[in-house]
Amino acid sequence: MSHLEKSIASFRETATSQAQKGIKKYGKPLEPLDNYNWLDMAKNPCSIYFIKVG
Repeated sequence: MSHLEKSIASFRETATSQAQKGIKKYGKPLEPLDNYNWLDMAKNPCSIYFIKVG
C-alpha cells in the first residue's frame, strides 16, 4: 500500500470515528449548513476535528 493510500485510509478511519463521537454528543450528524455556533464548538475537543476537515 502506498503512502497516499495509507493516508487516505487513516483519514477515513479518523473521520468516521470523529463523526460517530459527534453523533453521540449532538444526537445527529453535523451538517455544515445548519446554524451551529462553530466558535463555541471549536472550544470542545470532540468537535475540533470536524472544523478542521469539514
